[in-house]
Formats: sequence, C-alpha cells, structure tokens
Amino acid sequence: MNAEAADNLVDHVDHFQRRVLRQAIYDATAAYWRARAEVFEAARPRPDDYRGRATELDLREADRRCREAAQACLARAQAAPLDNLDDLMGVVA
Repeated sequence: MNAEAADNLVDHVDHFQRRVLRQAIYDATAAYWRARAEVFEAARPRPDDYRGRATELDLREADRRCREAAQACLARAQAAPLDNLDDLMGVVA
C-alpha cells in the first residue's frame, strides 16, 4: 500500500469513527426517542388505509405493536441523559 492509499484509508476510518460516535450520541437523546415514537404512531393502521388481505385481527395486532413500540420509545426518552444535542455542549464545555 502506498502512502497516498494509507492516508486515504486513515481519513476514511476517521470519518467513519466520527459518524459512529455522532450517531451514538444522538441515539442517547430524548429528542431521538420522541422522534422514533412519532414514527411508530404514524405507522399505526388507520380506517382509511388500504388493507389488502389484512384481517381486522391483523390490523388490531399491528396497531397494538405500533402503540407499544411508541410507548417504549417515550419511556426511553424519559430515561435519556440528554434532551437534545445542544445539551451536550453544556456537558462538554
């Protein structure tokens, strides 16, 4: 491996490490978990949705799973150490 390729590899690994760390910090915020809860709430079946071959029981089960997942995300948001990434600046500073 030549020096340029080694430098490129180091740059790539550094960039990857920063992305992983940024995502891990973001995943620790209440804002992230509230957003995830909103996604699960939005995924709940609605009466005007196309239901395909899904039975009423299938739709009730999907609704229950989405509702429980949203509740779990909101509970995780309550336990999050940071409300949002701006709070990190207060911790770091």
